[in-house]
Amino acid sequence: MPSQVSELLDRDITPEDYEMLLQLDEALERPLPAKESEKLQPATTEEHLGETCAICLHAFERTDSLSALPCSHAFHEDCISKWMMKRCASCPLCGK
Repeated sequence: MPSQVSELLDRDITPEDYEMLLQLDEALERPLPAKESEKLQPATTEEHLGETCAICLHAFERTDSLSALPCSHAFHEDCISKWMMKRCASCPLCGK
């Protein structure tokens, strides 16, 4: 794919090129903006044992690191961080 990207410098972009560029953009991991990371609060697994992460659909285990949003929905720390970086800076369950 890198050679395809360098070819774009010497010609007009086609709709197919646009799709490739979108895929490349989606693959980039961006740091979570400070104001968005402030929304994440540590959550205890004891509070959420028996619940499931709505992003990866795996049950929370005692050794998991969890984060909760202001709406009180909890997720695996890695799952919600990736969700907020790649998708949206709001709760995947309630949209807040």
